[in-house]
Amino acid sequence: MKLKVDFVGYLAMNGVFTKRSVDYCLADLVDKVGDAKNSSSVQETLSCLAECTSLDYIAQQVSLALSSSLVDSL
Repeated sequence: MKLKVDFVGYLAMNGVFTKRSVDYCLADLVDKVGDAKNSSSVQETLSCLAECTSLDYIAQQVSLALSSSLVDSL
């Protein structure tokens, strides 16, 4: 999983990353934020995604992903 997260971060820093690209991979990243092994990589990748799109967009999408995962767990 760490390689996948690092690869997404690499693409975000060096490629063209749109909001649609963010939507595709954000749910997996949000699930791994609390993971002890991957937390720092995920946080760095989320920062790169925010630089590519906007911090406001990433914050909204993360909160939506968290709220939907909370509803699913109930």
